[in-house]
Formats: sequence, C-alpha cells, structure tokens
Amino acid sequence: MKRLIYTLVTLAFFGCDDFLEETSQNQIRPSTVSDMEKILEGEAYLAETESEMFNYITGFLTDEVKCSLYDENNVAIAGAMKTVKETWRRMFCYDITMFDEGDEDEKAHTNYWSLPYERIKGCNIALDYVDDMQGEDDRKAYLKGEALALRGFYYLHLVNFFSLPYTYGDPTKNPGVPLKLRSGVTEEKPSRGTVAGVYEQIEKDLSEGARLMLANPQNLTLYRMNGTAAYGLLSRAYLYMGKWDKCIEYADSVFKENKNLAYFPDYTGFGKIWNVRYCPDEILWACHYKAPTGSNLIFGWSYPSPWLPSDELVNLYGQDIDPEQEEDIRATVTHSKSYLQRGTNYINGVRQEWINGIIKANDDYAGIRTGEVYLNRAEAYIRQYAESGDAVAGQKGLDDLNLLRSNRIRNCIEKQLSDFASPQDLLDLCLRERRRELCWEGNFRWFDMRRTGMPRIEHEFFYQESNKSKYVLEENDPRYALPIPRVALEKNSNLRQNQY
Repeated sequence: MKRLIYTLVTLAFFGCDDFLEETSQNQIRPSTVSDMEKILEGEAYLAETESEMFNYITGFLTDEVKCSLYDENNVAIAGAMKTVKETWRRMFCYDITMFDEGDEDEKAHTNYWSLPYERIKGCNIALDYVDDMQGEDDRKAYLKGEALALRGFYYLHLVNFFSLPYTYGDPTKNPGVPLKLRSGVTEEKPSRGTVAGVYEQIEKDLSEGARLMLANPQNLTLYRMNGTAAYGLLSRAYLYMGKWDKCIEYADSVFKENKNLAYFPDYTGFGKIWNVRYCPDEILWACHYKAPTGSNLIFGWSYPSPWLPSDELVNLYGQDIDPEQEEDIRATVTHSKSYLQRGTNYINGVRQEWINGIIKANDDYAGIRTGEVYLNRAEAYIRQYAESGDAVAGQKGLDDLNLLRSNRIRNCIEKQLSDFASPQDLLDLCLRERRRELCWEGNFRWFDMRRTGMPRIEHEFFYQESNKSKYVLEENDPRYALPIPRVALEKNSNLRQNQY
C-alpha cells in the first residue's frame, strides 16, 4: 500500500510517459522537500517484499545450498514443494536462461536486472529535482546524500550480478553495466561501459553521499540511509576491489561512530537477529523485510524442504572451536540467535531432526551492519600481512576476528598469531569466519566466491535420489557473471550479453 500511494504521487508529479510532463493543470505536483522525501521512500528504497533479492537469493548459485527430497505423496504439501523446487531449479543448475520466462511452474527472475534500475530511477528523481523543492537546505542536502548512497548500493549489486569481478582480468576492459544517472525518459540506449567505470561511479556516489549526510545530520530511523552506513558500503566496495588501505580507512570511519556488536551468548531477544526493534546493536542501515510464505517459502518447513543448507556450511560451525569448552551460538539451534534452524518430523513413525534452514531475521534484514565491517577490515589487514609479511597488520586482523568471535562464541578462547603456521592459514580462518557470520545474507557468499578466484562448484539436482544430475560451475567459469535477461536485451539494442 505504501509503495502504491507513493507511486501515484510520483506519476502525478512526473507523468506516465515523461518526467515532469504535466497532463493537467489541476494535477498535484510535489513542491516541498517533505514531498520529495516521500517519493524517495517509495521509489528509491526497497519494499519489504524486495529485500530478499539483495540478501540471499544468490545462495542457490553457491556451496551454501543443496537439493533435497520432499514427500510427493503428501497431498497437502506436494504442490507447494514442487513449486519451490522448480522456482530455483534453473539458478541452481547454472542455466543461462535462468532470468528468462520458462515453463509454467517456473518463476522468471528478470527483476534481478530491472528492480535495481527502478530504484536507481527513484534516486535520480530526487537528485534531479530536490534543489527546486521548498524546504530547509540541510534537509535537501541530506536527501541528496541518501539518494547518492542508495544509487551506489544498487550499482554495487548490479555490477556483481552481471559483470566479471573487479579482481579478474582487466576491469578497464571487462564489460560493466549501463550507468543511468538522470531520471528523464530519453531515446538513449546506454551501453555497458566497463567494470572499472561502474566502480568509479560507486565510489563517487557513496563518498559524496556520506559527506552530505554527515555534514547535514537528521534525526531519522535506521531504515533510512545515513553517512556511517555509506562508509560501511565503501569498505565493502573497496574489499571487492582489493584496495586494502581504503577498505581499512572506511571501516575505521564506521567504528568512530558505531563499533557495537551484539553479544550472542547472553542475548535472547525476540525475532532472531538484525531486528531494528529488538536487536539493533550493530545495525548501521536496515531494510524492511517480509518473509516469503506458502510456495515461495524457501526454508522453514517443518518437514524436509526441497532445498536445505549444504552439509559443508553446517559443518563449518564445528571448525575452529574447542567443542569441550566453546559453543558457537550461531549454530546452537535452541538459542534465539542461532543462524541455523532445526526441522523435526515423524517420518515412517520415527522422529527425525535435521538442519532445515537458515533464518536470520523476521521483520528486517540488515542493509549493512558492524559485524560485516569488522570482517572487511580483518580481511584487509590479513591480506596486507600475506602480501608484505607485516605481522603488525596480521595481529590487527586477528584482533578483529577475536572480537567478533568473542561475541558469537560462548567461552571463546582467543587465538594467537603464533597459532598459525603462515599468513595463508590466518586468511583461511578469516574466510571461514566470514562464511559462518554472513551466510545467507547480503549475497556475500556469491560475491566472495567471485572475488576470491571463482572456484569450481558442483551441484546435484534430483527428484529421486536414484536419478541425480550433476551441474558444474568450473573454475573461472564465465557464468560467474550472470546472464542479462532476454527482455532487457530486446529493449536495448546496445546491450551485449555476457559471452558463455
């Protein structure tokens, strides 16, 4: 309802066919900065049903998810289970038609391309017209900062969905995604540019957005973008670029404003984690989220879901701890801050239990939080250690890891630099910790696999265990850049598909 109201306001303001084209002299046109804020909230921010795309759906491409059986004889659930399985089949199997219309039971995901650009359009509307609105200069400046930072956030996802990683090949030559920096409707059909060009725009948007928001502070909720969150997003972008000094610099800027971490062993707050109302400790910026229901529900069934967390992911939580002394709360399914959800059911009269899903929020998903920023900085320091042998940098990275782990593990035993035979061993711990902490969140696993060498991934898909099909994403496979949807290529003759 909220987005519908705001969309009507926007259409009244900008017209159905062209921005700022009035179709009636009696049409109501926003004239104040408050009006523009409503348009920004409705057109540039994610709706509660959209944030899943920016958090976990690419998990189907990674080693975090496995295919599973469901009870086809259970009439009450079989239809929904089949739909859930078919919805994600093509993505799980690396089909290059995954974003195109498919069979009747399949769901097209063209909004991976279109939705970020729709929200970018909302950002551009604010940037193009807010200066003409009536209102306080500081509010207008802050709103421009919000729009810039949000635009940077969306482009960071787009370029990591549809282009090769910045760290692969030559980013000044590899195709990026089209940059749309104005809101007006034109005949222009933008080409893809380069990966480096997109990242340059992301840097500009996030840094200028942070500057404007910090220079013109407003008393807003965590659901609105802010300067500290923009700094955190810069730390993320520079990590993806392999620019360790910059990653550390902007992580430091975040911690000057907020260095909090939720202490899981004693925290039994409502609503799992990253809930603004009940667990706001480390949220920098939150996205509204509405958990899927019915046939769209991926995890959470009381019986085995067609998709389950992979054994590799679940087993990771048993590594790097002393099981006789330490307890990783993230894997303790009886604790409200556990990341893993246990399923139970009577199958053939026998009670069975299994890890049935990963549930990290009920009402909100963190757009960015301090837990991630600590991991960004830790990895940047440790990579400096690995590249230069600077043990001081290695210790700083380990300090960040120890701090995070002490807030996630009961009776945590602090690790020493001398525990690691080489910088690579410490880096391996850091990357495992990143997997444990950030699973099924922020598309991090897919983006991390891209930037850390694009390793080989093997998936097995099946309807019956006796008839399994193997699908492989080879090392450095060009499918690490997702296919541009056919409908987008048809609308823009200057777009070029990724080469497979």
